[in-house]
Amino acid sequence: MSWVDRFTHQNKESLISRWTAGIDRDRHAADSPYKYELFFGLIRDKIAQYLIEARDTFNMDEKGFMIGMLSRCKRVFNRPLWESRTVRQAIQDGSRDWVSLIACICADGSCVDPALIYPSTVGNLQDTWLEDFDPSHHQAFFSASESGWSNNQIGLAWLQQDPASYLSTSLNAYAAASRSRILDRFDQSTPADRGTPDSDNSGLSASNWRKIDRRLRALVDIRVNTEAQKLSSAIHHISIQNQLLRTENKGLREALVTKKRRSKKGRPLPLDRSNSPHGEAQFWSPHNVQRARDLQQQKDAEEAENQRQKADRAEARKANQQLKARLAEERRATRTANREKRA
Repeated sequence: MSWVDRFTHQNKESLISRWTAGIDRDRHAADSPYKYELFFGLIRDKIAQYLIEARDTFNMDEKGFMIGMLSRCKRVFNRPLWESRTVRQAIQDGSRDWVSLIACICADGSCVDPALIYPSTVGNLQDTWLEDFDPSHHQAFFSASESGWSNNQIGLAWLQQDPASYLSTSLNAYAAASRSRILDRFDQSTPADRGTPDSDNSGLSASNWRKIDRRLRALVDIRVNTEAQKLSSAIHHISIQNQLLRTENKGLREALVTKKRRSKKGRPLPLDRSNSPHGEAQFWSPHNVQRARDLQQQKDAEEAENQRQKADRAEARKANQQLKARLAEERRATRTANREKRA
């Protein structure tokens, strides 16, 4: 049990700790069960009115993920505010980079492969972004935008990745008939600042000190023994310092690992852009990503081979120079010996 848990327990009448997920300030302000009921009631009425089939019912959504942050954390709340439901979520204070996920499911059980959108001013995907992606196990599409969020072009390009799907053919037919925009759902402004406040997770624990203190009390009555009281206080102090140092050391090691990963310079993957000659939105499938990886590995192998060949040529030139120098020295020695014999 950490000191935060003990402090919360000691003040349990005024404080309460709960696991909670972050929520944007705007979403928190717009959160209304009454509006949800009205919305879904309207949806049911329209489905019944126009006899909409399940295969024509889709749900698309976009979710942003903060880079390097977890969305779930344990927070301490004011108990009266929590019980009155005034405060139930951690409000984000802004200013973090996001990666977006867009997904689509159909009421008949089918779905469109999800897509990840990375922030990139030039539209390139860095190899370090996809280090953990395994095309043999993961199915997703990848793209990049300046903000890291979707837009009309990206949404349309994503839905067109599977031209044979019912959703794609239906949308294309509707767009051709009505000549109207069908992806205004994706036309949303980029939030200026997004983020969540850092959670305060402490690793301090006095469990070791308590075990030692119990053993000490079992051997000596520290209530009457002054030296035992000093020893108990010293053990407590050393235990706390040890916990602090261990926590600090863990944090420094994690920061070092994070710094090393961030300092690793990523390289743009050699992805095929022939399908988007005019800078339009484009997605790359797992097959495209793997092919780009293979091409990059091939280029790296060729570069390594070129460097090895250069090193071999340099070593051969050096050995040839040494051989020539040794032969010249031997010839000089022979001429010197011949002159001495004639003399």
